[in-house]
Amino acid sequence: MSGIPSTTFSRSVKARFNPEQSERLVRIIRVIDRAVDLFEGDREAAQKWLNEPNRALSWKVPADLMASETGAYEVIKLITRLEHGVYS
Repeated sequence: MSGIPSTTFSRSVKARFNPEQSERLVRIIRVIDRAVDLFEGDREAAQKWLNEPNRALSWKVPADLMASETGAYEVIKLITRLEHGVYS
């Protein structure tokens, strides 16, 4: 998404934020990157998908779930299933 190597980005983030903030930011960026990849680089489509209730997530909004590690993991699992053609 950003074109910056993830290790460089992680070091930069950790220098400016406390550990909890850093982890949250890295987690959100990881999910956004996966969503953009799912939509083959179409950021608008990824943003729309992340901000709409999703049936596979019990009608929860993926962006709302990214606040927690567990929620982000659920969104990434769904993206992985969609990448492999599993729609339920």
